[in-house]
Amino acid sequence: MQYMNKLIIGFAAIAIIGCGEKSSKEEKEDPKVEIKSVGDLTIAYYEMDKIAIDFKFYVDTQKDLEKKKKAMDDKLIVQQKAYESAAIALQNGMNSNTLSPNQAEAYQIKMRKAEEETFKIQQGEGLSLEKESMNANEVLMNKIEKYAKEFAEKNKIKLFLSKAVGGQVAYVDSTFNMTDPFIKYMNEQEDEINKDAEKK
Repeated sequence: MQYMNKLIIGFAAIAIIGCGEKSSKEEKEDPKVEIKSVGDLTIAYYEMDKIAIDFKFYVDTQKDLEKKKKAMDDKLIVQQKAYESAAIALQNGMNSNTLSPNQAEAYQIKMRKAEEETFKIQQGEGLSLEKESMNANEVLMNKIEKYAKEFAEKNKIKLFLSKAVGGQVAYVDSTFNMTDPFIKYMNEQEDEINKDAEKK
């Protein structure tokens, strides 16, 4: 189903960030991040495609959605097989004239039930999964925007770019690449959120 193939990575946001006030929260030691500058302008970029591989939140969300989609597809396959089985039996019986009217009607009822169940699954679980996928995409974009701002402020980056294939940034010298430190920062923040959420 097409709606399941549109998940995430359709955003190449450019975060232009100035320096802000430090968080009052005690900060733990961070890896050294060497920021390159062009005159008075400090710039860096991260590769969006790598976020799909190394940002744990994205990977976990994707796995969860794929698992739910597979469970739904399995249910649809069951209904498809039930329909096909009844259709073949009905056709064979009609061709050989070996079915009573009641038997033929029973096969037709089975086929209708399989169609109805397929429709129910598509309209229920299918639409629910599509909505969940869109919500996950929005949450992901919000997280990246928030963490990009924090990471840029922390490292005094004035211009923090998102680079993706086919995006607006065609080329940036690799010396400005902050992808790995940025993803490490995001994963650390997510770990903190998860730990805090699990506290009783």
